[in-house]
Amino acid sequence: MTSKSRNLFLAIAIFLILITLNKFFLNEVKNTFYTITLPIQNILWKGGEKFSGFLQTLFELRNLKIENQELLKQNQKFLSVMGEIKNLRKENQTLKEALNLELEKDFELILVEVIGKETDGDFVLISKGEDEGISEGMPVITKEKILIGSIEKVYKNFSRILLLSNQKSNFDVEIQNQESSEIYGLAQGEGDLKIRLKFIPREEELAKGDRVFTTVLAGIFPKGLLVGEIGEVKKSDVSAFQEAEIEPYFKRNLSEILFVIKNFIPKKES
Repeated sequence: MTSKSRNLFLAIAIFLILITLNKFFLNEVKNTFYTITLPIQNILWKGGEKFSGFLQTLFELRNLKIENQELLKQNQKFLSVMGEIKNLRKENQTLKEALNLELEKDFELILVEVIGKETDGDFVLISKGEDEGISEGMPVITKEKILIGSIEKVYKNFSRILLLSNQKSNFDVEIQNQESSEIYGLAQGEGDLKIRLKFIPREEELAKGDRVFTTVLAGIFPKGLLVGEIGEVKKSDVSAFQEAEIEPYFKRNLSEILFVIKNFIPKKES
């Protein structure tokens, strides 16, 4: 073997040895690196997994909150629609009952809904006003032709009823007793849902339970509307007149649905 060939062989051998050693040492370096960093990588991986799960939980909670809000909105809309349907059914039923009593033959009616009561002041608020053709002085009744009172104040979209028991209220009435005789007197509101009958001649026979109706003498209300019935009667030998309590029917029948009589114009006081 020549010197040149020997040198070439030696160079190749050294190169192969270096490659082998490099691979061995590289694997050892990698092994040492992984041995040192693996616990850290494991902690970071698990932490990242937990953080990812935490973020996923936050997103799910946010989505659930949005979904819950949408469901609440839909439920509110549903309840609102059901409430409207219930009110319409109630109004339709009241109208049917009014038609059965033939109220539409006697009066032109506006159906209204009670939206508030001021029992201390003997007032009732209703859901319609000037826009629906309501004006002051119009009588208000139930479907049974029970008189509630009259329109005292009109606003754009609602009105206030002056109850018969209000102290400002006074009107002529007729009493029907068992003898079917015609007895006339004056009904005066006393407040606190109470009405008193006045100026009944002492010789007239009044009894508890006699029915009281409106009359057209003063032109305040239409004739024949139910007012109430006689309660306690007070008669004195020294007075030319007797008095009695009137138990108003509207105390038992003040329903949520009422009727305003549109085609009756009360006479104004001169």
